[in-house]
Amino acid sequence: MVDVARRAGVSVATVSRVLNKTKHVEPAVESAVWQAIEELDFAPNQHARWLSSGRSNVVGVVMPASEDSSHSRFLLSLSSALRPRHLEVMVALSDGERGAERGLTGTLLQSHVSALVVVTPSVDARMRALLSGSDVPALLAFNQDSSARIPAVTFDDAAAATALAAAVPRRPGSVAVLSHGTHEKSVADRVEGFRQVVSERTGTEPDVWECTRAMDDAYRASRELFSRRPPSVLHTTSDYLAIAAIRAAYDLGLSVPDDVAVTGFGVNHYTFAATPSLTTVQVDGAELGRVCGETAIALLDGNDVPALQTVSFSLVPGDSCPLADPEGNPWPR
Repeated sequence: MVDVARRAGVSVATVSRVLNKTKHVEPAVESAVWQAIEELDFAPNQHARWLSSGRSNVVGVVMPASEDSSHSRFLLSLSSALRPRHLEVMVALSDGERGAERGLTGTLLQSHVSALVVVTPSVDARMRALLSGSDVPALLAFNQDSSARIPAVTFDDAAAATALAAAVPRRPGSVAVLSHGTHEKSVADRVEGFRQVVSERTGTEPDVWECTRAMDDAYRASRELFSRRPPSVLHTTSDYLAIAAIRAAYDLGLSVPDDVAVTGFGVNHYTFAATPSLTTVQVDGAELGRVCGETAIALLDGNDVPALQTVSFSLVPGDSCPLADPEGNPWPR
């Protein structure tokens, strides 16, 4: 460390502050220190630094294992946003079960991470207590804390569902919603967005069916729904559910979208392989990752951050359900 300080023309204490991020260092000075580190091929004892400071250069991420492309873009963008501050990302994958999420969260909090990002479909009291009771800066992604105690970066699920349902031209017949569990706030918000548009248009409530996230269960629920009385429009809370519903319709001899129009929600790796092409909502995962990275840095610097930040979404028109703008013109593709 002495050699680095001599090469950069600064004190050993300044080098330590740059490495440990304990105090603000002018950008030009920090750049000189890192240049000296690279030139000398200096490798600090990370374990010793973590023990002495109680922190690492790692930002932990707890998230469910997912094939959603928005999650992939989120992680790449988060890493890019943190890299200029020499912060790395460590991901702990859960199966989405709350107990497992809390266990992974506790493990990372005890592992000297500098900050923690939790991607979870819902925040219960125990998770809230775990995060707010730690001195590690934490934030939520893809969801929000109803108590506003944990800062969150997400998108408006209800607004996205409302925009999608409102873009579906009026059709004779009923409207149904296939949901993968309204116990999750994000999913409940999507169902409510669909419900509001249907209620305003028809004066009736949509028929809401529930299933699990598994495509085979979504197929079973869709087949049962279509066998009883096929709706003219089926909104789903996930592209996985929509793809399963399209297959169920096909197996029953129903045409999509002529007999039943189907919409999805949240682009995944299978979305663009679906036949017919899927009408859905896409979240800007890259923007969400960037904002999360900037927010984590702000928290580490001791700055105040908004309790809630929202990112954009877009409608993705496909052949499974034609869309139209408010004037009735086909949605641009």
